[in-house]
Amino acid sequence: MSEENITKEALELVKEAQSAKVFNLADAIKGRAYPTTTVKVYLDDASAMELVEVNDLMNRTTNPEALIDLEKRSEFLAEKIMESSLTFEMRGIGQKEIDQITEQLNGVYSISKGQDGTTNPEWLKDYITLLVGRNIISVTNAEGAVDKSEFDLDKTTELRSALSLSEWNKLVGAMQKLTLAGGYFDQLTDAGFLQKS
Repeated sequence: MSEENITKEALELVKEAQSAKVFNLADAIKGRAYPTTTVKVYLDDASAMELVEVNDLMNRTTNPEALIDLEKRSEFLAEKIMESSLTFEMRGIGQKEIDQITEQLNGVYSISKGQDGTTNPEWLKDYITLLVGRNIISVTNAEGAVDKSEFDLDKTTELRSALSLSEWNKLVGAMQKLTLAGGYFDQLTDAGFLQKS
């Protein structure tokens, strides 16, 4: 077979594969585009608290020399806070992973099939923690070093314990948005952006 015939045959296969008549459900599901987001959190709570106090003093200070010193302190603290930053790359997860998390925790907490684990506060805390962990793709520190390891329950619990409540809530909020993104299709349809069938 000549090179020209191979090229024509390849083009025909490509056209056929791209035609509306050809559809492979398995390929479509594998290629599902889960939503992603980036969340930045900060570890230096002490400097953040001091920076709020310094900024408050700056707003009340009328002495120009004192204001210069406060501005220097403010810049120093802001730099320290930035150096403590962690940037989380997060991606939504599918129902299969959500079911796996539920089954895992039901086993840990001896919850029988048909029972609801959400009535147990510890089960619920671990459930949210695992969902956040499964949404994390990678973490990059301020120096640019990247951690792409898996965030299991132990590692994500350690993260939850290390972060202030406000910073942890940023990750929980992103997880909720990403995990519940499937509901966006209903909202878009109801709003008229997608055709109803």
